[in-house]
Amino acid sequence: MAAAKARARAEAERTRAYYVKKETELKIEKVRMEGSLTALEHEKEAAAAMAEVRILEEAIESMEGGSCHSGSQIVPPIDPAQRTSDYVEHHSSHSNVASNAEASLATPHVEFVNRYEKENRPLTESSPGHAPPDCDKIVSDSVSMPNTVKIEKSQSATYSPINYWPLAQTYNASTPVHSPFREEAELSDLARFLARRELINAGLTKFDDHPENYWAWKSSFLSAISVLKLTSSEQLDLMIKWLGSKSAEYVRRIRSVNIRYPDVGLKMAWDRLEEMYGSPEAVEKALFDKIEKFPKISKQDPLKLQELGDLLCEIQSAKAEGYLLGLSYLDTSRGVSPIVEKLPYHLQEKWIYQGCHLYSITQSLLGKDIFKLTQEDEKIAPSIEDLAFMELMDKEMFMDSSNSWVAPLPFRNPRQRLANNREQSMKRLLSLRQTLKRKPLMQEHFVTFMQRIFDAGHAELAPPVKENEEVWYLPIFGVYHPRKPGQIRVVFDSSAQYKGLSLNQVLLSGPDLNNSLLGVLLRFRKEAVAFTADIEQMFHSFVVRADHRNYLRFLWFEDNDPSKDVKEYRMKVHVFGNSPSPAVAIYGLHRAAQHGELEFGKDARAFVEHDFYVDDGLKSVPTAEEAVDLLKRTQEMLASSNLRLHKIATNSPAVMKAFPAEDHVKDLKDVDLEKDTPPIQRSLGLSWNLKDDTFTFRVDSEKKPFTRRGVLATVNSVFDPLGLAAPVTIQGK
Repeated sequence: MAAAKARARAEAERTRAYYVKKETELKIEKVRMEGSLTALEHEKEAAAAMAEVRILEEAIESMEGGSCHSGSQIVPPIDPAQRTSDYVEHHSSHSNVASNAEASLATPHVEFVNRYEKENRPLTESSPGHAPPDCDKIVSDSVSMPNTVKIEKSQSATYSPINYWPLAQTYNASTPVHSPFREEAELSDLARFLARRELINAGLTKFDDHPENYWAWKSSFLSAISVLKLTSSEQLDLMIKWLGSKSAEYVRRIRSVNIRYPDVGLKMAWDRLEEMYGSPEAVEKALFDKIEKFPKISKQDPLKLQELGDLLCEIQSAKAEGYLLGLSYLDTSRGVSPIVEKLPYHLQEKWIYQGCHLYSITQSLLGKDIFKLTQEDEKIAPSIEDLAFMELMDKEMFMDSSNSWVAPLPFRNPRQRLANNREQSMKRLLSLRQTLKRKPLMQEHFVTFMQRIFDAGHAELAPPVKENEEVWYLPIFGVYHPRKPGQIRVVFDSSAQYKGLSLNQVLLSGPDLNNSLLGVLLRFRKEAVAFTADIEQMFHSFVVRADHRNYLRFLWFEDNDPSKDVKEYRMKVHVFGNSPSPAVAIYGLHRAAQHGELEFGKDARAFVEHDFYVDDGLKSVPTAEEAVDLLKRTQEMLASSNLRLHKIATNSPAVMKAFPAEDHVKDLKDVDLEKDTPPIQRSLGLSWNLKDDTFTFRVDSEKKPFTRRGVLATVNSVFDPLGLAAPVTIQGK
């Protein structure tokens, strides 16, 4: 789910960046268009003013030289062909530059159309009424006018429709000349800006803070900005934008302390990045981590096999460059073994088949394999029933929508059909009610325990029994721990027989999946900082498959009140008293650790699989920081499967302070290990003094008769799995 959210955020940012880019382009185009329109407006006003001046000058010259009636000769009009020739010659030197600039800027072309090009009518119709009489000599044919006409100031103007029409652009000494060379310079700056923007948006990629990708990213970055002629400050800004979160923070700090010396800051930034991500050690570690975290491949997953092949090709190429000398470790048998173990088993056997074939051809095997010793000789082989149990759990245990692990009841196959034993269970319940009436304190403890079961949702009202449906009712009873007189544990009696058959007789008990008690205790005191933890209600944390819950029916009182009527309930979780419950719970615990290994680390899974005895975890590490880190990651890993790790006890005050009081063991919640003397902690039968970090032994104070039997009973009451008290107890024996 976290990965899906990350991909959604990345896609949203990518879409947002695309539309920001389009918006920026449109804004630049808008500014450029507004500039062109403003310039055109000024040119239009200047042309109109010059036309007005020209007309006034012509009028003054006409008045000074006499009117047409006084016989003064009218200056003949300029020949259109000659005027066009002069215009072309004058502008031929600049035409190419101007046309190229217009093409580059891609400005909209505004066409000024001469009205005399559209109308082909006699001159007399459009001439003003006060024109001289000899104006009929002026050519009245329609002419094609260029948009720009060269007019010399010294030349006397002639009144004609051609000169009367205000032109868009008029050349005059007092009029600002539109220079194509200035446009070319502005175009060059604009083109450089657009090139920078396009290269920055399309040519650069973001660094992902992975050392194996650093050199490729650096080469791409320098190649993209090489043509932009950026300053050191601009390069630092671009680096911060296109670096990852961690690497960008390094460069940001370097830039802030070298704000006046950007060249020095740029060099320091590259040196820092190369030290963190480009050094051989960093790249080698990243590649080794990728190999270590790569999951084991099943034979139904060919895509993972292809990914592993691509990863190994990447490592082979990096090794061939000679820059990463540490990768030569993979050429050894110890280095390549972890890679081989990730392959499907049928691929791991390929080299064995070929190797054995070669060995059989070149070596004589006679007399070399008659009797072999292996490391597994002292282990008891699994029974057929144990193998059937493991196969059933592998196939049918799964995680439901609430992240709880669901397992079936492991029935034998074949098995006898269970009879309905409701009558027997009712007799047991009525007998229990009489006992609770005689012992009010026991009744209070019993009701409290059952209320916790109902509040946690571990039991539900049973549906009516269908015709010919196979059901089973579990009688219940309570037991007290000798050292915990105030706590009762309600046990479901799965061994109770009815008509010669019990529930446990039709269930597979499963293999003993517990770790060696001696091994757990020895590893527990291997390092300086030791801690213990417990899984809350471990059996009840694993759900029974819905179609098997009718085998876990029980009778209890309505509203958890012994004075009310009896109701039928059924358990939704695996219960104390079922013979397969320990194996189901330990198997489910290992599945939960395997499920969370990729996210929470290999060491967290190893802690659960190798340092737990049923629901008690004991571990030691060199430092308090490692203990806190391991415990927190293990808590989160188990919590993702609805398993709570609590009751933490340790010989390190720093570790205890790192966890809230509700996660502490009950009698340490209000104890300050640095000031107060903590009580003795018991774990797996051992008494652990946290203050002195020592093991102690307690002898049963009950007086026994001074006989052989009494002495042995007293000596054997000392629980000493490690044999630490053997020098004392051996004498008694």
